Amino acid sequence: MIRLRPYMKSDEEAVLSWCDSEDTFFKWTFGLLGGYPITGEKFQKTGQYMQFTAVDDDEPVGYFIARNPNGKLDELRFGYGIVRPDRRNQGVGKAMLSLGLVYAFEVYGADRVTLGVYEKNDNAISCYRSIGFAETGKLENYLIDGNNYHVFEMEYRKENGMAIRNVEPKDMEFILELNKTNVEVLSPMDQAKFSYFDKCSDMFQVAEVNGEPAAFLIALREGLEDYTSENYIWFSGQYDRFLYVDRIVIDEKFRGMGLGRKIYEGVFDRAAKAGLSTVTAEIDIEPYNEPSLKFHEAMGFEEVGQQVIRGGEIKVSLQARAI
Repeated sequence: MIRLRPYMKSDEEAVLSWCDSEDTFFKWTFGLLGGYPITGEKFQKTGQYMQFTAVDDDEPVGYFIARNPNGKLDELRFGYGIVRPDRRNQGVGKAMLSLGLVYAFEVYGADRVTLGVYEKNDNAISCYRSIGFAETGKLENYLIDGNNYHVFEMEYRKENGMAIRNVEPKDMEFILELNKTNVEVLSPMDQAKFSYFDKCSDMFQVAEVNGEPAAFLIALREGLEDYTSENYIWFSGQYDRFLYVDRIVIDEKFRGMGLGRKIYEGVFDRAAKAGLSTVTAEIDIEPYNEPSLKFHEAMGFEEVGQQVIRGGEIKVSLQARAI
């Protein structure tokens, strides 16, 4: 899975080796780092910016920088983006910059992200558009070795990104497939179960990233006598009124983008508007699901019980979050 971390000096040799041709060099730098081939000394110029390395299993697979172009906090500009040659056209660039957007909006606090792209760099343009970047109409010209390089600006505004909406019939295939992929930590779902949740859920929603389905949520109110989930039944015995998060499932390629937090914010808001004081959920502790436990702790959940389910196969931590 692609992760983003701060660039380290030890990444330099790998990053520079990815610039394997003069054409790649000028598409990457627009000549701003001198002539080809790139050297470590020339590359040091990027040290004045925020530098990021994308890694897969701790191996560097991508690099880019972010800078503040106007002295204000409303904009970050991405630049010098490059992907390891053997990992190009595999979604690495898209994943890397998508994580960069999470940093820009959720950590840095920008309202928009911009970048420049060489007009004949079709692969990069396609990648940026697939993420949600759009042309601004601004064009810059770079004169390199007597040749004009036309570079146009693209931008991604904060409001373009994630959206959460109610489930529609067209979402069934996506939801059933994603549930099947993660069924080792979920109860199975078929068309009949989909229809049941569509009818009985208080929240049955899909999260999208740039119009592409990325996750789904099922949350249930108390009082469903025909729902046989062992954990739901346990919570029903403890609370008169509650909102139970039956499952939040995020497609692997969209993990790490803050979707889980955004979905839970909607759950908490729904509970508050309904006058509820408790949101409930369970997390596996046998087998131990440390990332989920830490995430739920960060979201304000506390353990209120434990139980063994599925005939002894799984032990869960039953948790509640006060509203």
